[in-house]
Amino acid sequence: MYDTRAVIMPSTKPGAPGSAAATRREARPPTHAVAARLTASLSGAQRQTLRDLVRFPLASAPQLRALGGRAATSTDQERLVLLADRGLVAALDYPRGPGRALRLWHLTDLGLHAVALAHGVAPAPLARLAGLRGEDLARALRRLPERWATYELLAAVADLLRVTGPTRASGPDLLRWALRWRGTVQRAHVDYREEFWVPAAAWYGWAGGAVEGVMLVPDLGHVGPRAWSRLLARALAWCDQCRAAGRVAPTILVATDAGQQFRDWVATRVQLGAAAEALVLTTWDALAAGDLELPAPPVGAGPPAAAWEGARHPLDRAAAAPPAAPQRRLVTAGLADLPGVAVSPDRRLTPLDRLLLETLGAHPFLPPSRLAGACGATAAAVRASLARLIARGLVRLADDVPLKQVRAAAAELAALPGAAVGTAAGELALPELTADGIAAVLDWAGLPADLGGRWLGLVGNGPLRPIGPRRNLLHNLAHTLGADALVVALATALATGRDGRPAARRAALTRWRGAAGSVRGLLRPDASGRVERVVGGEARAFLLEFDRAHEREGPLLAKWRQYYRFYGDGMAAGRYHIDYPADPP
Repeated sequence: MYDTRAVIMPSTKPGAPGSAAATRREARPPTHAVAARLTASLSGAQRQTLRDLVRFPLASAPQLRALGGRAATSTDQERLVLLADRGLVAALDYPRGPGRALRLWHLTDLGLHAVALAHGVAPAPLARLAGLRGEDLARALRRLPERWATYELLAAVADLLRVTGPTRASGPDLLRWALRWRGTVQRAHVDYREEFWVPAAAWYGWAGGAVEGVMLVPDLGHVGPRAWSRLLARALAWCDQCRAAGRVAPTILVATDAGQQFRDWVATRVQLGAAAEALVLTTWDALAAGDLELPAPPVGAGPPAAAWEGARHPLDRAAAAPPAAPQRRLVTAGLADLPGVAVSPDRRLTPLDRLLLETLGAHPFLPPSRLAGACGATAAAVRASLARLIARGLVRLADDVPLKQVRAAAAELAALPGAAVGTAAGELALPELTADGIAAVLDWAGLPADLGGRWLGLVGNGPLRPIGPRRNLLHNLAHTLGADALVVALATALATGRDGRPAARRAALTRWRGAAGSVRGLLRPDASGRVERVVGGEARAFLLEFDRAHEREGPLLAKWRQYYRFYGDGMAAGRYHIDYPADPP
């Protein structure tokens, strides 16, 4: 639904927010006198728009209207343009297709100080708590698909509760909400508390005092539903404890794509048991059509104290400021090295750069020629991209591997046509991601390190502080390179078609997980993937076992015993789609 590879650009229309004139106005250092004068001249609707941008930075005008609970009118866009002319807000263009772009709005330094002055709080803690600083906006832009999906869910829930709530005429109001809300649940019969997190949590209220909570899980399809099962089990246990204490327990709303991913979520909800009644599943298409139903909330004494305090408004948490506090640059200071208005640092990454980072994260140590085959690019373009990524500190070369070991691995694989690797000087380099590169991949996927690193199988960061099973992959370097080379050969064969012509292609490799991302309990294949027909969309999964006849009989029998158990009991129980999202092989 959301393009995770879009390039954020400042708007360049003459006189528009983000243009050269608006950028010069924004670059002026904010002063107390200017902020006070602008604050006094703002209308009530304009102040509410600025307050909404504190809660929902990088939202579009329709999203601000829906999240603010206002009717659909043309005045929202006009109000934002007027505020931009005064230098209080700025906009970025987010491409949504050829010739289509939406504007993302955020406060400028002057707008931040105007809001702080209007509410009598200090600008610095307000910017830190609300994520309005330059470095916060840059980080949020890398996670933009997750943020936008959360905004869509918030707006859909607000529209639904406006019709089905206890007092239709007065509400609801979004009282409090938080991104990546974390909680703890008490384990039964054990003095131990387990932590969990959800992508977002929101609390809506009405004039009569009724409160309803919703935990939001926007599924962008980067990982299967099983990756969420443990967190959701803890969240459901926390909801049960809230009901037992007489508090209002929130509903857990999951939005995903229609088709196989939705069916996988249905199977996951069945496995979660009776507690999953509070788990509501919907699709993005149903949300766009307004087709959403939520169960009626049980009557309680109010929301849980921990959830309520953890979602306080930034304006309520910011410290009070003296009337004439010195004004500082908080938005543009964190983006001083970037041109124009606040744009993402990933703007300088080409689509090939991002594809290389995603590929190297799950499949480290791929030679440049194999990277070219996996990404569908030329070897020269891949080498140029690797040089850029190394210069930016996102990729490094594994310098702790002796050249003799690399040559020995290449010589061992030379006898296998599909798994052979080159022996030229450039082909013996082993690239891998640094910690910053892995963090960038996790940001694009909208996943934290503990969840994304495990289910995406990210590996790298050198020998001192390795991430993932890096040592095992290097210890069996020939096995690692050979297994990856076989999958790359499969992708190349699918791309060229049966008779060697791209026009004759009938299928494509749409998903590829390495050894680290394919582990499911005791089942440990060397790779897993999904092949999908170009016409019809029929998908088939595969598990790869790369055997070089080096394994003893006992471990080999134990390994195949796990395969038989998985293909028998696992598929019979319907777990296959949850573990490897595709039709069984």
